[in-house]
Amino acid sequence: PIGERARSGIEPATSTALLTTVGRDFQTYLLLSQIDAAQYGSHMAKVLAKLDDNPTRRAYLRDLSDRLNRTRRRLFKLLESPSPKLLKKP
Repeated sequence: PIGERARSGIEPATSTALLTTVGRDFQTYLLLSQIDAAQYGSHMAKVLAKLDDNPTRRAYLRDLSDRLNRTRRRLFKLLESPSPKLLKKP
């Protein structure tokens, strides 16, 4: 229950941050939200893989977890770069 309440408060805060910022701040909030999503997905896939009896599905879930971790690392590199070019200027 407490965890659910905490998560339910994060979504509106993230949405507000994304809708009310521009430029570099927007890019930072966007990257941070994607890093969080990749981490959540990776951990979820890892836990599900441990619980699944189907070897094919278990392998898929482990692979998914690994791919999401790689994505997360790439997102961190973008976040750390001096000027990530996520948005093309018109």
